[in-house]
Amino acid sequence: MGLLDELKARAEAIKTGETDEQRAEQERERRYREEILPRMEYIYGYLTELAKHLNLILPDVYMRYDLFGKARTPELKQTAYEISVDSRENMTRIDFEIICEADGETGFDVEGKKNIDTIREQLIGAGIKFEFKVKMDELVVAQEGRFLVKNRVPARLSFIAEPENGRIVLQIRNFDDLGRHRLNLQPAQITEEMMERFGRYILREMHDFLQLEISEEDRRHIQEMLEKDRQRREMEMREAEWREAVERARLEKERNNRLIMRVKRNLAEKTEKLGSKLTEKLARLIKR
Repeated sequence: MGLLDELKARAEAIKTGETDEQRAEQERERRYREEILPRMEYIYGYLTELAKHLNLILPDVYMRYDLFGKARTPELKQTAYEISVDSRENMTRIDFEIICEADGETGFDVEGKKNIDTIREQLIGAGIKFEFKVKMDELVVAQEGRFLVKNRVPARLSFIAEPENGRIVLQIRNFDDLGRHRLNLQPAQITEEMMERFGRYILREMHDFLQLEISEEDRRHIQEMLEKDRQRREMEMREAEWREAVERARLEKERNNRLIMRVKRNLAEKTEKLGSKLTEKLARLIKR
């Protein structure tokens, strides 16, 4: 093969690659426009009406949350239903947000720096406000304390378009528990019946909504997310333990240095006093 033939073959390969990529992009765009966008618009219309009616009626819907095995909140009432969208023309994300709240705070005690750090990170990750009253040990390291958690939980249910995968993802945060869940939905699954069930799920009248819709792929995805989250927490705990060990070593060194300095000062003072006494005795002997 001559040089020109070789260059021509390479040019054709590049063009073929560009053509394949363009076809894939066109297919994603077609799938979004014809299959996903109409379903996103339907979801947005339904949730807009739902939020309007719920904010007017404010039905008595309550939820109690487990605070990571340490305590349970009182009954929190669902209020402030709010819907938002990233774009009215090209919707790719719809957020339906709810506030679950009651007066006061829920308090519980936690022992051990590792447990304290874990609870603190979990509350921050859930977007929940809290205060922490700490009790220090002799090395000024938090080993015991009391969390005061505000009785206010922000929940969010988001529909997210994924044209590259031809699906709509439902992400749920802090609704059934203080955590995250995810469902992969095909556009054809977004029907009037499904949204009716979803509305009753919001009103906590349908407790098996997730179980009915979840697929094996979703289960694997959730398991992968949980495993990644577990590995992340383990790494953070190891880093916290390392930082704690370094801090303890620093404080121990400072304490030892202070002790050494105190011993040196005491020794210097005793030596000075002893020298003064010897000098006085020697002076008296010379006078004799």
